[in-house]
Amino acid sequence: MQRFCLIAMALLLAGPAVAQQRPERIVSSNMCTDQLVLALADPDQIVGLSRFAADERLSYAAEQAMPYPQLPAAAEAVIALEPDLVLAGRFTNRAAKDMLARFDYRVEEVPFVRSLDDAREAVSLVAELVGHPERGQALIDEIDTALSAARSDEALSALIIQRRGYATGTASLTGDLLAALGVRLASEDLVGARGGFVDLETIVRAEPDLLITASFERESEDQGTALLAHPALAERYPRSQRIALPERLTLCAGPSLIEAIQHIANERDDALQRLTGG
Repeated sequence: MQRFCLIAMALLLAGPAVAQQRPERIVSSNMCTDQLVLALADPDQIVGLSRFAADERLSYAAEQAMPYPQLPAAAEAVIALEPDLVLAGRFTNRAAKDMLARFDYRVEEVPFVRSLDDAREAVSLVAELVGHPERGQALIDEIDTALSAARSDEALSALIIQRRGYATGTASLTGDLLAALGVRLASEDLVGARGGFVDLETIVRAEPDLLITASFERESEDQGTALLAHPALAERYPRSQRIALPERLTLCAGPSLIEAIQHIANERDDALQRLTGG
């Protein structure tokens, strides 16, 4: 018992000292950790980001990421920058993560985000890791304030269809965000909570109030978006029953969620007016 107390006391005394050792050379190897690092760390703490950091279609922080090196998914590229903290995601190259760990680099994995609670936890975790916990709490407060301001008693149902006919499930950050804003995803009845692929006939026969896609483009960009431009969808879901939700707003936890909340709330209110003739 005495030994346990001594160990506990040592940990308590060591805790603040450890917390004060703010990392000075941070590398992010995942697009979502890129966005959190850019939002929460000082600019001069960051030495490298993932190869998707400046992808304007996927990354909300693409412009902010431009000045930093964007690294391939190889451990050698990370090692060359001599980081004292590497942030990774669940789907970051496993071999690269293992090699970095073998060479005693500090690698911290940020869990995959499937809900608003997960998003809050991710923000808090990264803020702690980069040495700015107060910034994490401030961002969480901003997200929660935006949510409170955008809530509605009205109820709508929707189907989110992505490339190649993938229907987003309720067990997702986007699904949880929509639910918090009064929009229920109808996909659970079709493909389950985690989402899945549906064919054109299923989408046409479904009966949600709204169809949500990444854009309103009528022309297909490639084979992956050909289904979304099909005339049958345009007939079944005219503009009055559509919402455009850019992917970059809801792919990751972080500041993008504030804009996502405001965007969804505005689109929801406009859709309600169109559907009810208000």
